[in-house]
Amino acid sequence: MDVEKAQELYAWLEECIKVLVDENPVSAAVVGINDKGETLTGYFHADAQAKTIFAHNINADAMLDVVLNNIEMARDALDELDNVEQEDDRS
Repeated sequence: MDVEKAQELYAWLEECIKVLVDENPVSAAVVGINDKGETLTGYFHADAQAKTIFAHNINADAMLDVVLNNIEMARDALDELDNVEQEDDRS
């Protein structure tokens, strides 16, 4: 990792830790993907339930990203469905 990218990561992690500590966490997780494509995970006092909650929240964030990135396609599909239903009503 080049110096600029490392500094960006350090600053982001520092801000995350500040926010997390202010919220009095009982458990925490860190997840990353290295340049080989391997997923790295680290946990602080995280049992199976906490890990499941972490995974659910990450999944929900990813699903929201998918929806937001494809909102125009979804709107077009809804408009098309509405047009088909109107045509069926006329028949």
